[in-house]
Amino acid sequence: MWRPAADDRFAFTGGGRVLANGFEQGGVRDDAYSASGNAGFSFAPTEETTIQGSAVATHLTADGAKRDLLTFESVGANWTPRPLEFGIASWSPALAVQAAHETGSEDGDRTQGTVQADQQFSRAVPLGAAATMHLMLSQGAGLIDDSIIGRTTVLRYNGTAGLRVNTSESSDGYLSAGYGESRATGAIEERFRLANFQASGQLRFGQWDLLTANVTAQWIRATRALDGIEESSRQVYGGVTYQHTKVFGVPRLRYLASATWNQGFTDSRLLGDADALRENTTRLFDQRLLYDIGRLEIRLGMRIAKTDGRDDRQFYLRVARQFGQF
Repeated sequence: MWRPAADDRFAFTGGGRVLANGFEQGGVRDDAYSASGNAGFSFAPTEETTIQGSAVATHLTADGAKRDLLTFESVGANWTPRPLEFGIASWSPALAVQAAHETGSEDGDRTQGTVQADQQFSRAVPLGAAATMHLMLSQGAGLIDDSIIGRTTVLRYNGTAGLRVNTSESSDGYLSAGYGESRATGAIEERFRLANFQASGQLRFGQWDLLTANVTAQWIRATRALDGIEESSRQVYGGVTYQHTKVFGVPRLRYLASATWNQGFTDSRLLGDADALRENTTRLFDQRLLYDIGRLEIRLGMRIAKTDGRDDRQFYLRVARQFGQF
């Protein structure tokens, strides 16, 4: 990475990678090699405007196959001015354009251009000394022209209302509800709808203890004309956590209890999310007693869960001592 100066508006990045793989099965060995290089730049002529570009080239070689050269180049610009105040609301516009070109793929050369415009209106309404209502409405439109797929127009909008309440320095709460929709017409026919509700808060009873709670509910419906199938999902999840950092007045003796639940899942691992959990835990109650004395750690806990429809109960005691310098 190179930048002319620490506060300069221009930056350049570049990199390279060489990879060699060997596979052997049944006495037959296959080798594959790849070498790639990338370069990119970012330039901000003004505080509201950013121009960026990138290029990637990859050379693939495998036994018994022809050599392939894949390239991808893109350039784009974003314009995001500061919000404009109109007395009753704040207006935030944004504009983005991008062009990309790809060679060496199975579909042949491919070119794509995208133009996107968005705007957002927001307003904060005080409701007395302890509460504030936040309102937000956003709209957007985009045009995607693909040399292989064709031209697609995207329209989207979203509205959210939130209420924050601060009754004291030790407690606060937040409620929000929103709905958004996106429609694509042309080469790609899709419709996506999302409704969301969220509530959270915290309450402190004293200097050493704290209670927090949250709940989120989502409803999603997606329709693709190509598949002719409408998919919908609902999910409700939340939790309550209580912690005390000085149990019975003993320093470093802590107690932590949490209860969580989750109703409605998607097959995230089947969709390609390698970090998704292997099991679905619908209910979980966990409490722990933690005590640290220098390098000695003592953990006493209990865990009760409902995992994939079966009960899971655990009780554990853990004592650990650290040695050496760290």
